Amino acid sequence: MWSLASPAQLCIRVWEDDETAVVYDARSGDTHLIEPLGLAILSLLRDEPHNIASINLQLTSLYAPEDHVSIFDLIPTVLRDMHDVGLIVEIPA
Repeated sequence: MWSLASPAQLCIRVWEDDETAVVYDARSGDTHLIEPLGLAILSLLRDEPHNIASINLQLTSLYAPEDHVSIFDLIPTVLRDMHDVGLIVEIPA
């Protein structure tokens, strides 16, 4: 299961004319540039923790069927990257 590390300490800013977002982590003072897939995952985790299967299922509606395989292959990498910078944590199921 994956969850936001500290939801109250994250400030997410998305610009209307851009597909990327900036996430400021008040705990560390770091700012991170987040691609669309990462933003979609952070949005899911904002509401409640999810496992990879649940993330895959939720994201199915956001991407065209021909993109599903490539997107689903990227999800574990995106999760690890966001974990490595402290934006999300892995919690026991």
